[in-house]
Amino acid sequence: IIRRLVPGLPAAAVERCSFSIVGQVFFYRTHLPLLQHYGTRLDREGMGVIADHSATVSLGGMERLSRAP
Repeated sequence: IIRRLVPGLPAAAVERCSFSIVGQVFFYRTHLPLLQHYGTRLDREGMGVIADHSATVSLGGMERLSRAP
């Protein structure tokens, strides 16, 4: 999926980016009690906001990496 989204990304960067995305997902899963304690919205709408944010940050970062010398 990453290679299709950002074709110019080197193979090593694709691997690191995939690990970064998985890490973001696991963070929210493993830190649910802490996030709830601080009032993070974890309902369908709140998780949609988090997913949109993660996608925007990841895609922006991958696009920047693809342009790096």
